[in-house]
Amino acid sequence: MRIALVDMLTLCLLLVAHNASAIQRIQISADSVAGSGWQVTRPSVALQLGVQPDMEIKAAAAELGATKIAQAVVNCSSLVLASGKIECKKGVASLEGKALPFTLTHDLKRSAFTVLSVADSGERWAINGVAAQTWSIQLEVQKGQLLRFAGWIPQEQPRPSGGTLDATINVGGDGATLSNFQVEAKLNNAAFSDTKGLKAGEKLQLSLSATGKRAAPLPTAPLEWTLSADYLSGEVFWQPVYVAKGGHRITARGSFAAGVVNGVEANVIMADIGAAVISGVTLVPPLDLREGTIKTGKLNAGPLFGLLIKPFFDKSTFGEVSAEGSVSVQASLKAGALASMQLDVTDVTLTDPRGRYAIDKLNATLPWRRGAVMQAKVGFTSATLLNVPIGAVALPLMVDENSFRASNVTIPVLDGRFDVRVLEGEKLGETWTWKLSGKLSPISMAALTSALKLPVMNGTLTADIPDMIYAREILAVNGELEIGVFNGKVRGRNIALLEPLGRAPRFLGDFDARNLDLGLITSTFSFGRMEGKVDLDINKLELANWKPVNFEAQLKSSPGSYQKKISQQAVQNISSLGGGGAAAAIQRSMLGFFEQFGYEKLGLTCKLRNGICEMGGVEDTAQGYVIVKGGGIPAITVMGYNRNVGWDTLLSRVQSAISSNAKPVIK
Repeated sequence: MRIALVDMLTLCLLLVAHNASAIQRIQISADSVAGSGWQVTRPSVALQLGVQPDMEIKAAAAELGATKIAQAVVNCSSLVLASGKIECKKGVASLEGKALPFTLTHDLKRSAFTVLSVADSGERWAINGVAAQTWSIQLEVQKGQLLRFAGWIPQEQPRPSGGTLDATINVGGDGATLSNFQVEAKLNNAAFSDTKGLKAGEKLQLSLSATGKRAAPLPTAPLEWTLSADYLSGEVFWQPVYVAKGGHRITARGSFAAGVVNGVEANVIMADIGAAVISGVTLVPPLDLREGTIKTGKLNAGPLFGLLIKPFFDKSTFGEVSAEGSVSVQASLKAGALASMQLDVTDVTLTDPRGRYAIDKLNATLPWRRGAVMQAKVGFTSATLLNVPIGAVALPLMVDENSFRASNVTIPVLDGRFDVRVLEGEKLGETWTWKLSGKLSPISMAALTSALKLPVMNGTLTADIPDMIYAREILAVNGELEIGVFNGKVRGRNIALLEPLGRAPRFLGDFDARNLDLGLITSTFSFGRMEGKVDLDINKLELANWKPVNFEAQLKSSPGSYQKKISQQAVQNISSLGGGGAAAAIQRSMLGFFEQFGYEKLGLTCKLRNGICEMGGVEDTAQGYVIVKGGGIPAITVMGYNRNVGWDTLLSRVQSAISSNAKPVIK
């Protein structure tokens, strides 16, 4: 059975008024009592008459919108029914086990009522109202404990865990129509949290002021309202955003009619960041935004980046970047979808604290409009990538609804340049796909290696880069990458970089190099003088956080006729890699009088698995493997004896050979 709650109470009072002396107890119950937007399950009213009347109102549960309350009980142990009044001098209201004492006075003739509750620590709740056709209610709260509302909020949502409320609320209406309201409220030292720890707040000081008045007495007339809210102080974590202090403010006005919020005009001030104006908003409660525009002033890029951007890139390199400069945004929404937007970036500098990259004075105008092709501009005065300097760039872009494109752009790099053939991006569903291709003109290897803080290399570097595609956190080269270095050619295939913006990227690829000049290589790395040419194959290469975890590598002499010489120092260093004693053999023989030797061929292989390098050479022997096979006069053969060498051990041997640069003692 569904009846109105007022009907239940009215029926009790009519029965009492009709023949109070003949009635000792009245009890009325129902399966449910409901109204617009609310419902009470299994309510009951019990009225005990006699010398000491009392009343009890109970409900198994109550719902008001999404709010659910269980086990609501109101007791009045000292009830007075006389002279058209109802008085409850010793009442207790209990919601979900939390009790609150109160007194109540109801003047039946004037339909006026007063409810007063005073608890410990100065907590006070007072309600005064008139329950007639034209009705009004006033609520005054002093030091109201927010914990009392915890049970009203769904368990999966953040619930208050502390703090108090001071408020004055006046509401008036005619029948079922709300005519006016006025709210002044302040939260003091408020705290909240959810069960998963993803939303929390502490020491919050918030103030709210709101007014509303219906434009005409008709129920269909719009309710005109104003709002002013201040986030004064405190901390809030709302995964992943963390707001460490207050100083934020919003003022707004609009109208409400037929269940829709219309014509909202709002001003938003974000502390240390800047201001924004929101206008023309149409909103279907609770959060269905249909129309509206937003326009910001110049926003301070540093605090903006730290508050609203970095948290969403916490596990990428952007999660550590600092920013300076300003940005501004304009956007409009139509029919619930983004219709236009423009981002303006002014003199923004981005700096990675680890020194991986930096951009100085980035300026951009990035317009976008649904169904239109727009001209955008991006440029910066300088940049660095892994300490490699990049000069000024001006990048014109053509932008449409789901893509952008630029072509024939020159990017200065050191003493050369990178000519971009195509730079484009396309949105497919919810995923963006980026594509880049171009050619790197000769740049100085000496300048490049110095910038990268590597041993200085001679010669020049060139590269032809086919389509590089980035999508779903994977950067892949579609085709063959070709690089010119050490007077030879290096080609890369099956190249992919997984999570390139993450903190532990993975790199995959297969590479082969042909006709690399040994003279340039060995002079670069102070490994001892060698003359000749070598081919290098590295297959199934896998790097985790730029450290090798897997590969199959083979270094061998290039085919063809050319001079092949190797110095004593190179022999000694090569021998150390295989764990042999070639240097000692040189010193014990007549060959110790020669500074360099001839060789027929050389080679070294390494299969890296689980941190162990399985090594080999150009030939196998009973004792080990041949790294350098002698040829000519004088000739020398260098052997390797350790088949399995730890990768870290092998690296330390290479680094020791390069850093020591020591010459063997001739005896």
